[in-house]
Formats: sequence, structure tokens, C-alpha cells
Amino acid sequence: MPLAASVRGGTLPRRFSLKRRSLVKALFDRSNPEVLSCANGGVRILARVLPVDETPPGQQVQVGFTAGRRSGAVERNRIKRLLREAFRVRKHYLTDRLPDGVGLLTLMVIYRGATPPQAEKLSSDLDRALKKLTRIILEKHASSD
Repeated sequence: MPLAASVRGGTLPRRFSLKRRSLVKALFDRSNPEVLSCANGGVRILARVLPVDETPPGQQVQVGFTAGRRSGAVERNRIKRLLREAFRVRKHYLTDRLPDGVGLLTLMVIYRGATPPQAEKLSSDLDRALKKLTRIILEKHASSD
């Protein structure tokens, strides 16, 4: 399904929004060994799995989006809007595969490309990065059991 056709389908629910400053700060802490990272093309995803006891009830994934300051505000907002929509369409890939016993998964999706992206390219980069991240989380969870 092309990204433009799915835009009319809805919005990313608020419960998926990563808002707590402490959770965002922990994702960007380079000394934190709990932070996972994967990239594909112009998209990088930082992730951290919180323990079940620190997870609010009913929460499984919270995500934030950011774009570099190489372009103007209008372009950054466009990129974040495209990232949000691409994630909304693909969030099931991640949420359906999370094993039981995994707490809250916090994500920061970062666009780090130098040129303004095409919607389809951004969408496919995010898709591949989410698949890589899912593999990493499943491997890490399997090795900790």
C-alpha cells in the first residue's frame, strides 16, 4: 500500500507517544548498555526495553520522532509526519512479535539523511530498520531466558 493512500486511514494514538523526559534522555545516553540501536538508509532507531515492573499497565510501545537540523522547520515537520505515518502503518510488525515478559519498549526514530527523503524511500528504510530491531530484541530476550 503506498504511503499516500494510508494517510487518510487515521493517526498514531496518543498512548504511543514518548513524552517523559527521563525516558527520552535514557535513549540518548551513550553509556547506557540497555540502549539498542539499528539503522537502515537515512533512518536510525534507538530502543530500550524497560522491565515489566516499571511499565504502566496496558502500555507496550512508546515512540518519538526527530529529524536533524540540516533542513528548515517545515521540512523537519514533514519528515516527522512521514515517519509517524510509516510507523503507524507498521507498528503491528513490532507489537505482534514482542514476547511476553517484555516491559515497555521505548523507541526514538531519527531521520539522519542529508537530503529531503521521498515518502516511499523513508517508509522502506523504516520498515527494514523495524525488522532489524525486532530481530535484535527477540535474540536478546531469548538469550536472557
